[in-house]
Amino acid sequence: MKPKHTFALSSLVLAMGFLVQPIALAAEQQNADNNDQNIEKIQILGVRYKRVSQGATGLTMEIDETPQSISVVTNEQITNFGANNLNDVLRLATGINVEEWETNRTQYTSRGFEIKSTQIDGVGLPNDWGIVTGAMEAYGYEKIEVIRGANGLLTGIGNSAGTINYVRKRPTNENQGEVGISYGSDDFKRVQADYSALLTESGSWAGRVVAVVEDKGSYLDGLENDRGYIYAVVDGQLTDNSTLTLGFSYQDANTDGNTWGGLVFNYTDGTQAEWDTSASTTQEWTMWDTINTTAFVEYTYIMPNDWDLKVAYNHQGLEDESKLFYASGTIDKDTGLGLNGWPGRYDTEFSA
Repeated sequence: MKPKHTFALSSLVLAMGFLVQPIALAAEQQNADNNDQNIEKIQILGVRYKRVSQGATGLTMEIDETPQSISVVTNEQITNFGANNLNDVLRLATGINVEEWETNRTQYTSRGFEIKSTQIDGVGLPNDWGIVTGAMEAYGYEKIEVIRGANGLLTGIGNSAGTINYVRKRPTNENQGEVGISYGSDDFKRVQADYSALLTESGSWAGRVVAVVEDKGSYLDGLENDRGYIYAVVDGQLTDNSTLTLGFSYQDANTDGNTWGGLVFNYTDGTQAEWDTSASTTQEWTMWDTINTTAFVEYTYIMPNDWDLKVAYNHQGLEDESKLFYASGTIDKDTGLGLNGWPGRYDTEFSA
C-alpha cells in the first residue's frame, strides 16, 4: 500500500506542477505586455555639446590650472554692474587701469605698460598704437579675459603689460532671448535685445542676434553720445567632426561736443585754475563719429587623440571722422584771456 500512496502523491505534485507552469508563463506574458505599454518613448536629438570660443592663452586647460595671472569679467558681472561699454567692463578687471584721456580716447595699462595685445575669441588683432577711440559696445560679448604679463607662448611676440581677449556671444542650444530698456540721469536712454534660436530641428545649427540703441548726455557742457550696434552669428555642424561659424558686427557711434585735451591747470600767476564741474573746451561744431565693423569665419575639425584643427579669419574695419578743438596756454585770472585755440579735422580709414 505504501508504494501506491507514494505514487499518488507524486502524481498529484506533478500534476500541480504542470498546472502552475502555464499560469506563471501567462502571468509573465501579461506583465511583459503591461511593461511594453508603460515604456516612455524618448527621442534623442543631436545637439552640439558646446558652443564656445578659444581662450586668451590658446591652451586647452582650465583657468585655475593656467600658470599666469588671469582675470575674467563674466556676463553676470557685466549685467550686475551695468557695464555697457568695454571701458566700464575693463574697470572691473583686476590689475587693469582704464585711462580716458578725454571724451573719446582711452588707453589700457597693466603693470605700468600699455596693453597693445588684444584678441577676439583668441585671434590677435592689430593695435600697435594702444589707443581705443570711442566707446565700444559690450553687449555682444559673453565675457572678457585679461592675462597680466607676457603672453608670447602661443600668441607670437609677448607684451609686458598683458593681453585682453574679448569673447563673443555664441548661439545657445535652446531658443532663448531677452529685451531690456533702461534710462537714467543726464538723459540716458538705452534699448537692448538678445535672441538665440535653433535653425534646424536637430539643433545642429543655431543663430544669435544682438542689437543695441543708446543715447545719452553728460555732466560736461555740450557733450552728447549716441550709439547703434548689431551683432549676428550662425554656427553649426558640417559633419560629425567639423563645425563652421560665421559672424558679423556693426557699430555706429556719434559724439557731439567732444573734447581734445584737458583744461589748463594754472593761471598766469601760478595759482591753481578753478573750473566748474561742467566746464569744457568744446565748440558747437566739434564732433567725433566712428564706424566699427567686424566679420569672422571659423572652421574646426576634430581629429583623433584629442587633436583639433582650427582655421579662423577675422576682418576689422574702422571709419573715423572728427572735428576737434585743442586749447593750450595759461589764463589771466582777471581778464580770462591767454588761451590759444587749435582747430583740426581728421578722417581715418583702417582695415585689417
